[in-house]
Amino acid sequence: MISTIQEFNEYWGRRFRQHLVVLGCMVRFKHAVPPHDKWQIFLGSGFVLCNGDNWYFATAGHCLKELHELLKQKGIEHYRPFLKFDFENDSEAVEPRFFDLEKREFEFIDEDKKGIDLGLLKLQHLEIEAFKKAEKIPLTEDKWMSRPSGHFDCHFIVGTPNETAYPTDDDGTHSVTINASTFVIRPVDAEPDKIKPDIPWLSFAVSDSIPLKSIVGMSGGPIFGLRQIGNQINYWVVAVQSQWNAPKRIAFACRMPEFSRIFELINGENHL
Repeated sequence: MISTIQEFNEYWGRRFRQHLVVLGCMVRFKHAVPPHDKWQIFLGSGFVLCNGDNWYFATAGHCLKELHELLKQKGIEHYRPFLKFDFENDSEAVEPRFFDLEKREFEFIDEDKKGIDLGLLKLQHLEIEAFKKAEKIPLTEDKWMSRPSGHFDCHFIVGTPNETAYPTDDDGTHSVTINASTFVIRPVDAEPDKIKPDIPWLSFAVSDSIPLKSIVGMSGGPIFGLRQIGNQINYWVVAVQSQWNAPKRIAFACRMPEFSRIFELINGENHL
């Protein structure tokens, strides 16, 4: 029985980490000089959702765009992409499992003016089987497309901050430690400093009590809304983390129903 706020937060933190998936890539460049001669770590937080019979890794569009541009850079000596999805504990060391990102098909929209920052990467059969074996929970359409309107009682964000990810040996050739963070965020009325979007971002304040200087790396992570209906607490994905205003500690997120735009793009252009 949950009797305190701390127990409530810990319980739902564990629940939401079951949905967390991280697309990562360790990159090392030729002729780099210290301190840039070590492995550099790219992280994109995300989650798995279902659309019909297909499973997708969902994240922020700018995460897939940045990864795509990273792998086009000249002078890459080695790169090790991986998916991390078994977050039983807050901190996990990962053995990078190589898969060929260059041959993967994905779609993304990264347009600040429109207020859309979403991306999808279709999962292959072996990846889906690995998710099932790990008892990974995909988000079905009733959790991301058919969410109720109106007020939610509480919001959580889940993701992997860059500042808590690091290689676990001298040169990072074997593993990287990734820390999953899940905490309550508070809706606020705010707008980005630069571009006012056509579709307003959802904005959330990150408390000073959260021991993070930045939530960079949590982009693409799901934001869950909880609502108590009778004696039962239900939850839905309401948004995807997109932007971060560090001085004000405000996170801006793309509204979840906009994922329908991505699926229209996929179906219309026969991608994925």
